[in-house]
Amino acid sequence: MPPKVLILDASERAALAFIRSLGSKGIEITAADSTKLTTGHLSKYTKKYLTYPSPEKSWNKFIKYCLLYTSDAADELDGVDLGGRRII
Repeated sequence: MPPKVLILDASERAALAFIRSLGSKGIEITAADSTKLTTGHLSKYTKKYLTYPSPEKSWNKFIKYCLLYTSDAADELDGVDLGGRRII
């Protein structure tokens, strides 16, 4: 199974660069943003796309959404790597 990566702020050009770079190496990309349609969403390397609550409007809803997503992903795997912190 290929490694999976969640890229936030998929509307940013830097996020698109990450998506293209990692996707071209066979890494499965989930792109996410608070906007429904972004350049990251349209990339040929994006396998899944998520729309999360705007952290600018509701930080608590954003955090809860991210924690829910990562815990759901952890149910599918042995754990989820969050920047060096592994959630099991």
